[in-house]
Amino acid sequence: VCSSDLAWDGLPQHWQTTRLQSMPRSASRVQIQAFNDLRLDGNFFQQMLVSSDEEHEDFDVYLMEKNVMPLLLQGLDALSRHVSKLATSGGAMKPFNPLTWLAQFLLRNHPSHIRDHRTPMYNQLRELALAERGRRTLLRQNYTFEDAWRAMAKDGEHLGMDEIFTMLKGMDDAWNLEGQFIRKVPTNLFQQAISPKQKKMKFEEFWTIFQAFVLQNDVLRASAFEEAHARKLRAEREAQLASLEAQKREQALAEVMQHRRSMEEQFETLSADVYISSELSRIMSKGGVISLEDTDNSLPLQGEHILLIILLLQVWGCPVDGIDPTASQDEWDDCAADAWRRWVKEHGPKDANPHVVDSVSLNALMDRDAFQAYLMGRQDGALDEDGERHVVEVKRLLEDDDLEIRVEALDDASQQLIQFAIPQNQVEEVRRRLGLGRPLLAQVDLVSQRITELVPATTAAKGGTDDSDVLMAGLSTST
Repeated sequence: VCSSDLAWDGLPQHWQTTRLQSMPRSASRVQIQAFNDLRLDGNFFQQMLVSSDEEHEDFDVYLMEKNVMPLLLQGLDALSRHVSKLATSGGAMKPFNPLTWLAQFLLRNHPSHIRDHRTPMYNQLRELALAERGRRTLLRQNYTFEDAWRAMAKDGEHLGMDEIFTMLKGMDDAWNLEGQFIRKVPTNLFQQAISPKQKKMKFEEFWTIFQAFVLQNDVLRASAFEEAHARKLRAEREAQLASLEAQKREQALAEVMQHRRSMEEQFETLSADVYISSELSRIMSKGGVISLEDTDNSLPLQGEHILLIILLLQVWGCPVDGIDPTASQDEWDDCAADAWRRWVKEHGPKDANPHVVDSVSLNALMDRDAFQAYLMGRQDGALDEDGERHVVEVKRLLEDDDLEIRVEALDDASQQLIQFAIPQNQVEEVRRRLGLGRPLLAQVDLVSQRITELVPATTAAKGGTDDSDVLMAGLSTST
């Protein structure tokens, strides 16, 4: 390679100016001239490209992208000048290995380790290599283009202008490029090739125009496809994680429902046993009490009635300390009295005597609505987070011979009528407000299928918002 045959004159003028301005002052005039004599431009880049295919992984583009070829060219030029210098210097030739000299030159001048007057040239050649890699990546999708073309063409051959861009938009979406491809294709690219009479073109005509357009322009970089593929994988992982989270929420909800039903069944069974217990009937109707202090109305401190109260305390979350919850205890001692005092403090009626089990506190212990409120309170945070507590519109009150009164309500989300249990203390309010003929809204707990709270009535007649507005606000907040 002779330096006289090489010149650097193919790049735009502003690149040459930037390159010259970036040269360090320490570079000698001879070094600058030698570098200017090299023709490291777009023509050099095109000459270095060879006919390649995907099987060879574009090794020519790789060598230009990593600046191996331009650095090697500089090394060979420097080596030729060094050999010429040695030949004309006269005297005995010292032992000289050109391969070793060239290897040392490549290491000393590696673009990754130096920043000098050659850096703009390296950056430009790397950009050309990235653009070329993008062209090859796009043009190798010709079979994908053809398959999409044949699938969209009604006759399997021809597509009109609008159909062509619909196809290109579909490919952009399929590649997950988010419009990076379709925005680069001019709207009039195929206009001249379409016959005014037929207004359609064949795939071969399309591909000839499109291929020429890609070869002349920097349409897409290979990194765009890589980033799109990474986004697709990330979206798939996020969807998979979301599906797993949904399954976990469903499983957690099922566990909550199962636990709550089990607790309700235990409560119902124990409450029924309390009603048929002769000893506890004395408390509810004859003024009997349970107390560690001996009084005239005191019941025995040991027996089945004591066992029922202790089991109810366990269901309420106030177990007797110091015993196995699975074991049976039928004696009222200091530990049982402490558990009772905890229950009175946390759930009992106001002004109740925490040292005595009397009719007021025993009725509160068997209050089904209060127990339901306790169960819902335990998982209140989780239910609100998952959106399981929401607002429905009560349509009618269902009164029959069952112990539990229910209402029929419209669920806005599913547009279905669902029955919910209602606390006894809210029955009269529901009956009164339904009689007014206005929408009656209520918050419900989907797990226990119970009304938890009635939405307060509003003054719609005075120009305020009505309950339907409250319903929409509640649904919006829940969503």
